[in-house]
Amino acid sequence: MADNPADNNEPLTIYRSAPPDWLPKIHSDADLGYHGFQPPRPGQEEDVLSQSNVKNGISLPSASAETWSAKDMIAGAFRDGFVSELEKMFTQIFARRNESIPPVPSSTFKLPARATLNEAKRQTWFTDLANPDIPLYKLGKNIPHGAKGHDLLDLLHTNKVEISRAVWFVRVFGSNETAGLRNRSTYNPTQYSVEWANVVTTYLKKQLMEIGLPSAPRPGINIKMTFKGVLSDPESRERWVGRFSYSLNLLRAFYDEGLVDNRTFLVWLVQQLATCNLAQLGFIARLVNEYLDGMLVTRSIARPFVEMCLGKVSEIAAAQFRPVLPNTDAILRTSLKRVCLAFSDAFVSPRIWDTHSLLICEVMSEDGNVPESALVAEQIRFAKNTLHQNLADIKSRCEAMLFRNFPSLDVAKSDWSILDVKAMNAITPQTSLESMNILLDSNGEADFTSDLFWDRVYVLLDWSVTPLQYGDHRIYAVANVLRQSKQKLDEQLALRDPSCPRGDALFQIRLFEWLNTSRTVGELENRRTVAPLLGQLIKLELFSYPQYVQRLIARGDVGLGPPTGNSRHYNLLMWTYIDNATVSLARERSTLLFGARARETTEDRNERQIRKEIRAVLPQVFGGTLDGPGDGALDLYTSCPTLLSATCHEQFKMLKVWLHPILRKYMTDFPSGGEVLLDVYCISLELASAVRCYELVLDLSLLLLKYTTQTDQLVVILDTLRRYRLIWNCMGVVETIVRALYTSHTTFAANGIHSLPLAELLLALDGERYLSESDRQDVIEKSVMLSQRLYPSNEPAVPVPDVLPEILLVAQDTDEKAPVQLANTLWYKYRTSEEWSSKVWENTVASLRQISTLNFNPAVCRTYARRYADLLSGVDQRLPHGLDDHVLRWFLGPGTTELYTLGWDVWLTFVPTLVNLVVVDAVSTTTILQGLVYPVWSTAASVTSQEDAKMISTYLSPATSLFELLLLRDQVNSEDAEDICVDTLMSLQRIVTRRRRVFSQEHFPSLVAAIPTLVLLEHNNHLSDAIRTRTSVLRSKLCQRHDFKQAVYRDLDQVRTVFERPLETDGTPAYLRESLVVALRLALDDGSPTTSSTPASASQWKPLSSLLSPWKRAATEIELQFALRHLGEDLSRGDTRNAASASLNQLTDQIFSHSFTRDEASFVATIVQCAGAEVAGKFLNDGIKHVGRILGLGAPVLRETGSTNVITRAGDILRLLTQTLEPLRGSNTPPRIDGQVQDEILPRICSRLEEIKTVLLTEKNKELDKYSTTPKITFLARLLHFVLTIGTAWSLRAKDVSQPLASVLTQLTLHYGHGRWQDFTTYYLLMDTLCYVIDELSSTDPRSINYDPFHNYPDFKLSQLPLDMPLELKHQFRTLLPYVAINPTVRNLFYTSHQLDGTVIYHGPVQNRPWEWTEYLGDDNPEEFKNSGSLSLELFDAKLTGDHLVDMGGLSERAESSLISLRNDAVYENIFERDWREGRAPLQAGTPPEYGSRLNDEEDEDASSKVQRGQLNSRGASPASSLSRRAGSTDLMEVDSLPSTSSTRTQKRKASNEAVEDEDEDKELQIVDNPNPSAFKKRTSTRGKSTASKPRAKRR
Repeated sequence: MADNPADNNEPLTIYRSAPPDWLPKIHSDADLGYHGFQPPRPGQEEDVLSQSNVKNGISLPSASAETWSAKDMIAGAFRDGFVSELEKMFTQIFARRNESIPPVPSSTFKLPARATLNEAKRQTWFTDLANPDIPLYKLGKNIPHGAKGHDLLDLLHTNKVEISRAVWFVRVFGSNETAGLRNRSTYNPTQYSVEWANVVTTYLKKQLMEIGLPSAPRPGINIKMTFKGVLSDPESRERWVGRFSYSLNLLRAFYDEGLVDNRTFLVWLVQQLATCNLAQLGFIARLVNEYLDGMLVTRSIARPFVEMCLGKVSEIAAAQFRPVLPNTDAILRTSLKRVCLAFSDAFVSPRIWDTHSLLICEVMSEDGNVPESALVAEQIRFAKNTLHQNLADIKSRCEAMLFRNFPSLDVAKSDWSILDVKAMNAITPQTSLESMNILLDSNGEADFTSDLFWDRVYVLLDWSVTPLQYGDHRIYAVANVLRQSKQKLDEQLALRDPSCPRGDALFQIRLFEWLNTSRTVGELENRRTVAPLLGQLIKLELFSYPQYVQRLIARGDVGLGPPTGNSRHYNLLMWTYIDNATVSLARERSTLLFGARARETTEDRNERQIRKEIRAVLPQVFGGTLDGPGDGALDLYTSCPTLLSATCHEQFKMLKVWLHPILRKYMTDFPSGGEVLLDVYCISLELASAVRCYELVLDLSLLLLKYTTQTDQLVVILDTLRRYRLIWNCMGVVETIVRALYTSHTTFAANGIHSLPLAELLLALDGERYLSESDRQDVIEKSVMLSQRLYPSNEPAVPVPDVLPEILLVAQDTDEKAPVQLANTLWYKYRTSEEWSSKVWENTVASLRQISTLNFNPAVCRTYARRYADLLSGVDQRLPHGLDDHVLRWFLGPGTTELYTLGWDVWLTFVPTLVNLVVVDAVSTTTILQGLVYPVWSTAASVTSQEDAKMISTYLSPATSLFELLLLRDQVNSEDAEDICVDTLMSLQRIVTRRRRVFSQEHFPSLVAAIPTLVLLEHNNHLSDAIRTRTSVLRSKLCQRHDFKQAVYRDLDQVRTVFERPLETDGTPAYLRESLVVALRLALDDGSPTTSSTPASASQWKPLSSLLSPWKRAATEIELQFALRHLGEDLSRGDTRNAASASLNQLTDQIFSHSFTRDEASFVATIVQCAGAEVAGKFLNDGIKHVGRILGLGAPVLRETGSTNVITRAGDILRLLTQTLEPLRGSNTPPRIDGQVQDEILPRICSRLEEIKTVLLTEKNKELDKYSTTPKITFLARLLHFVLTIGTAWSLRAKDVSQPLASVLTQLTLHYGHGRWQDFTTYYLLMDTLCYVIDELSSTDPRSINYDPFHNYPDFKLSQLPLDMPLELKHQFRTLLPYVAINPTVRNLFYTSHQLDGTVIYHGPVQNRPWEWTEYLGDDNPEEFKNSGSLSLELFDAKLTGDHLVDMGGLSERAESSLISLRNDAVYENIFERDWREGRAPLQAGTPPEYGSRLNDEEDEDASSKVQRGQLNSRGASPASSLSRRAGSTDLMEVDSLPSTSSTRTQKRKASNEAVEDEDEDKELQIVDNPNPSAFKKRTSTRGKSTASKPRAKRR
């Protein structure tokens, strides 16, 4: 019975029903019981034992829930005044309730005081501080005083104080340090954070300095050194790592709490990255990786970080330490990628891109290991795409500011025109015009509908008539090209529609437009070339003369009679000759030009005079005789002045209509007229060629060729056809000539005569294009047969004696046929020997030497010369390949020595002999020049003594005379004894024919190469002045010849090559270089009226209009390149620098005063680029000076129009300078701007920008618009980019401009970021310009002590930004402000108050006070309400509510649900918690972060956007975009915490993150995105102490 309770002595307790502890009361004062708890009570109805209850059980009355309704009860209650009485009752209830609630007590917070303790007590105190079991409130009464700075940190580390407790101690310590300063007006709560940041950073720096690297061995010093680093010993390494790790943990907490000024620390971190060694870099890199987010808030820190980080990566790669430091290198590269992803603007720095562009591209293109997770892989791909997009944006912006990689532009009109002109100048007799493809575009098509095509046509038309180009073939070439183009147009039209008319109308309109607008056509001096071109176009049916006249009459340009003023079309009608014009057309022309009543016109009088003059020079044709042979021909140019000065119409009419039929009849009647017929033929050719009537030349030549049967006439005709071969090719009559030559060849062959010259010309003109294969083979076979007969190689060779005495006797034989007979005899005797012709030549030279000693009479010497020339001509005719090659070999072989031994008497006979041989084409002009003239010039140019000069002068003078006779003689002059060897017009014409070969593509380079030799000869002081002067005159005459100019412009590259050799030789003296440049200019001189006087020195320049002429463009490039190279060398020498600089100033003044087109600027830039760095640098500096002078003009920038616009003028120069700079960047010494020029241009740019800013910001009218103003700002920004790109070290004066320049750029950037002036392109341009200016003009070396990365950055409050500025632009502009991220503690916190109407008024933002807001150390007693924290609850307008806070921790789900149903949700939970609880799932502690956390990176401008509805004071802090480091900090604003409209209390609250954009939207319901469930329970503990409508601040 031991277990029986009755046996227990303890009395039984009475059971009392009691509610659970967690169940709240229904009322706090009245005894109303508990919610849902109804225990048994005395007297309750269930305890009554009545009969009914006993029998039937208790039965309580119940309401019929199915049928009962409270409608009648409610309707009865709603009587008059019921609602108002109900309102009054509840008002009294709430009033009494508020009266019963006690107020929030006053703050009882007291800062722990400092106490001076002895060493033992202080050590005990720190020991207790390090003990986590001892609560801080026991140590918080006072703290020890004494240790500061590094000693304090050492104490914390030595005692191993836990980080959070150490932070509390440091905060309290700092709070006591600043306690005495808080009452001052200048007190800054974060100032001590700056001081403490310096303490912490120097503490870290001190530890990093212990890590060193061994010094590099110095050669020559044999000293044994032992290096022992702190990390090399395990014990010291562990000690150092422990202290550094503790310091980093402290730093992390200080940084998060704001105890360390973030700005100061981040700047220090960038400096350490710049100054650390590779051993320290490993630790710095990890600091960088941890605090990188803070750097990305402002560009002033992020950009230097990027630059220093790239420098360290380059250093690791250059030192080949990457395998040794893989982690460090990876961290730095990853940091760069993070910056590029989050803040790509930090890379937008031209200096960084110019230095590290390759490294940046390498880092951004690196691929890491792709994880297996599909979600992570997708995120990585997205990040890579973002990197590539950002990199492309960075590249385009940086290279734009550096003026690199301009987009390729289409070939401009002038570029095409230059190519066309170059191709037309390159036409040779062998060129096929059909295969040239002139006027085709890059696709090989001719677009007749494009203006570019017709612009190119107009250029070709101008080229054909301008006096600045050379060659009478031009008009025929252009007409032929246009004819081919019209044929293509007709074919295109026929393919589209066979019934469509041809392209006559289009060509008529376009050609008339050229005639009507071309400046070349309008110049009177060009009528003599324009009129033949127009006549040729009319002849080829490319232009209709009747339609032309009709249009002129319709326009009123011509009438009945001469016009009152100068009319280009009247002159064209007057000068143009129309082939096969009808009588009516001729009468119409006469009526238009002279009137209907004119009986005799000036043309009639001129024609009578011309006929008289022609009869005088051709008396044989008109039945007369000459007084002497050739006398009439000798006076041709003085005997026909009227013909030569008449209009083209008069000239062609007289020659074609009147003279041509007479000559045809004369030649037909006397085909074998001998010398008389040849004289008539030659004079007629001279008349026709003098007036450029080459159709008559061709007709007469073919007519005479048809009827001639004499070889001497055939040779003259062949020379004529050969002389104008280029013209025949351009006229398109080569096939006609070939047919005529083949007919003549057949005729002569039928008579047993075979002419090698005829066969050679026939095959050359044919070019396998016109003759049939059988005909061509027939000509070739007959030529081979003749060659075999002349040199029978199958017969035994007969030896030729060295001395042939019969040759000496030729001089004394008066029989004219004796030389030819002797030649025939010698050929017959020695024809089987290969050297018989050479022996004849050598004996001839020996005979000339012997007979010259017997007679010094020039006339007799010329007679001897003619006889020996006839002998050698006979020898030439009997050689298969002629005598020319044998003579050339003798000149270059044994003749080289023998010529020096000839006396002046021998030359009197030798020179005429050579000339006569050239006339008969036995010896070519090129053979004489290459074998005789050029070598003697080269020898004379290199003589080094007076004796050698005297000896060479005997040889030099005849050689020079030969050159003048063969290349410079254009008239027959019988009075000059020296030139009597050219005594007939036929001889002169044949010499001109031989001269053509000298200017051919094969032999012209040798002639050009002789010009530098002549220059050397002119400067050889050992030669006589007479020889040097004569050489100079000869060179000048040669360079002024049209055939020489034509050859020069045909192959300008060859001219360049020839002059490059002596000019680029290091040993060439300076004076000689200048003379060579002048000689080159003379050779390239276009002979235009504006440049007729070629500069006498390389320092003188022709007008720029001549240099940039499209006809002179290619020649100007060569000329200026050599001239500028010469001046560049002079600039590098001190004695010639000033003169060269003055010369370049003359050129640049001309260039920069000229208005450039795009292609002209490109052309000049190309020339300057090739001139060297000295000239390019001088050119750039002069250009910047000129721009500065233009910007210095007083005209307002925004009020300029027309040609006075300084921006337009300066823009032309800038375009030229940018094109000049582009290719020179990669050189070893790229051009730079001088410091003085730099100091002058920057203030002027700043003043112009300031002027524009003043007008834009203060302009009251609406006249200005961004479309007219923006180009001016764009130009000034681009000019500033260019100056900064080529700038050198910035002077103090230049740096003084940086602040006002940055200020005006800041204001202009803001101006273009909002309102009606908003322009994103201009905004980003000005933004990049502002950053460029800040980086270049105001940056200091991060390694310096006084490094200030925020210098010249804009410094104002973000609230001052325009309200209508887009949020994206605000975010970007915020990065320029020198503020770091706002501490999460006060982010989005503002001081607010409520007006009577409920309007919320925002005051200044809450400033962080890290040294005053200390942790709360009291015990947390839920039954006692205290206001003992460092942040007083009054700041939050906290009120007691009278509600109880029930801790539901540890309760079951059922119990928790029971309590939830009883509580006031307005106090306990917000709508998000309730929605989650009731509509989805239970809210548990393990909710994933994606459901319960939110990254709040909105800026304070969100708050500023809300201020639009209220009054906002100036904000002292800056917004920031950063991740919060502090655990548990949230920035949510709940619906429950929205301000009440009926409240007028001043409170401290957080601004909403969502800006209200539409005032018409529902203002009552406000939704907050992404609540943080993890913060709910933390907030539950404080809601009982403040009203539900108040925002909360974190309690310490």
